[in-house]
Amino acid sequence: MTIYSMYFGIFLILGLIEFIRASCPTTGWTHVGDSCYLFNWEKMSWSEAMEWCKSKGGYLAELNTKEENNQIQQLASIRHQPSVTHIGYVSARDMKTEGQWVWENSGTPVTFTDWWPGEPNVDDAAIEDCLTLFSSLRFKWLDNDYQKLRRSICEIKLSKLLKLD
Repeated sequence: MTIYSMYFGIFLILGLIEFIRASCPTTGWTHVGDSCYLFNWEKMSWSEAMEWCKSKGGYLAELNTKEENNQIQQLASIRHQPSVTHIGYVSARDMKTEGQWVWENSGTPVTFTDWWPGEPNVDDAAIEDCLTLFSSLRFKWLDNDYQKLRRSICEIKLSKLLKLD
């Protein structure tokens, strides 16, 4: 074996790893940054949406940075259906302590926000404990009733996909 064939083999393996790393699980998932996202157009409660995402290998999306949020808003605007107002639940909620928003999957506090002005509101604070993106408001964040039937956005990290293999 020559040194060139050894290097070729290494580059081939690295290229294959990168290809696998950049592949989303199945049809419907979209690769953005270091994650894959799936828009669920079926209306469900927040808890049902969380379970649905788990059944697909993911979790309700966590929009941790401005860049990630902007990318999801852009995807949502491309996939938006005119009759749809709430694009969907993501995983943030303040159910345990009112006003303290936490990403359900990771358990981390929400530090980046993109609330519509006046949100989260306290009008229905007892029931509006989950975060949704609202299409009529340029996909800004609204607090919402977790029992309402809404669409949802699932996420899976590409690094998790590598560990599944």
